[in-house]
Amino acid sequence: MSVRAKIIVVDDELHIESLIKQVFRKKIREGDYEFIFAANGIDALAKLDQYGDVDLALSDINMPEMDGLSLLEKLIERNPVLKVVMISAYGDMQNVRTAMNRGAFDFITKPIVPADLEATVEKTLRYVARLKSAIKLEQELSIARTVQLGLLPNGCMSSNDFEVSGFCEPAQSIGGDYYDIIQLSHAKFGIAVADASGKGVSAAIYMTLIKGLLHANATVEHSPKEVLIKINTLLHRIIKRGSFVSMIYAVMDTSTGEFSYARAGHLPPILVSEEDDVREVPLRAKGMALGLANSAAFAFTIDEASYTLKHGDALVLYTDGFIEARNPRGEEYGMERLQQAAFVHCLNSTATDMVRAIVNDVKAFAGNAPQHDDMAMVAIKSRTQR
Repeated sequence: MSVRAKIIVVDDELHIESLIKQVFRKKIREGDYEFIFAANGIDALAKLDQYGDVDLALSDINMPEMDGLSLLEKLIERNPVLKVVMISAYGDMQNVRTAMNRGAFDFITKPIVPADLEATVEKTLRYVARLKSAIKLEQELSIARTVQLGLLPNGCMSSNDFEVSGFCEPAQSIGGDYYDIIQLSHAKFGIAVADASGKGVSAAIYMTLIKGLLHANATVEHSPKEVLIKINTLLHRIIKRGSFVSMIYAVMDTSTGEFSYARAGHLPPILVSEEDDVREVPLRAKGMALGLANSAAFAFTIDEASYTLKHGDALVLYTDGFIEARNPRGEEYGMERLQQAAFVHCLNSTATDMVRAIVNDVKAFAGNAPQHDDMAMVAIKSRTQR
C-alpha cells in the first residue's frame, strides 16, 4: 500500500517518538502515515535531504542547536505547501504567537493530549490534500490553456487585397470563446467566431468540439448556412440540454471582395466603411444558437447574407466579452464604445493593428476590474481599390 502522508516530528524529548507511534499505530500499520523523527532543526533539515519533502511537520519550539522558530522559516522557504504545527509548553503563548505570525499552520501544547494531537494532524493533512489538489488542478489548467491557445490560428492571414487577424483571451485559465481562419482555396477562406455557453472546462470542451466539426465541414461545404446546419446536426446529438454555442461563420472571397456569412445566435458583425465614413452598417442574418434544436428547426431559422467589401472597408466579428467588459464602477464597455473604437482604429491601419488597438481600448476601460467573460475577435480589412 502506498503511503498517503509523510510527517516529520522534530523534538528533543525521547518519549515523543514513542507517544507518536502509539497514538498513530493503526495509521502506521495500514500505510496511511509515515513518520520521520529528528532531534532538532539541523537534524530535521538533514532528514529532509535524505527522505525528501513531507506533508506535515510537528516541531517543538525549544530545542538545542536550531530551535523550532528558526526551523519554521526554513521549512516554509523550502516547501510552501508543507504545513507546520508547533509544539509548545503550556503557557508559552508569546512563542506561539510568534510562530503563527511567521506562518505556522496550528499549534498543540505539552503535555500532549492524544485526542488533540490526532484531530490536529488529521485537520492539517486534509488542508494539505486540498491544497495539493488545487495546485495540481492549476497546473493541469495551465497545460490545457497552452493546448487550447495552440488550437487557434497562428498569426494572421493575408492576400494582396485583404488581411484577417484574430484575438482570443479566456477570462479563466481556459474558456469557450474561439476564432478560426481556414484556407479553403487560393482565393477563399473561412472565418469563424464562436462562444460556448458556460465557463471554464465545460465551455473549453465544447470549443474544441466546435473546431473539429467546423474543419470537418468547412472544407467540403462552402455555404456558411449549410456548414452551420451540419455542425448543429452533430452537436445537437451530444451537447448537454440547455447548453449551446453561438457562432458566426463566413466565407471571404478575396478575388471579388464578397463576404458571405450566417450566424447562429451570434452578435452581428460591425462594418466600418472608410470610403463612406459610415461607422456601422448592420449586416442582418438570423438564426438560433447551435445545439438548441434539431436539424429541421435549426435550418428553418437560419439565414445567409453577403456584402462586398470596398477599398478601406473593415469587418469586425466579436464575442460579447468585449461589450460586457466592466470598469471598476461597474459600467459596461458597451456596443457604442466598440463601434467607435472600430471606426477610429480602422483608419490607416492593418487588421492586426486594428484588433490590438480595440483590445487595448477595452482593457484600458476595464482597468483592474476583474472580468468574467472570455473575449474573441476577428478583423477583416480590405487593402486595395477595386
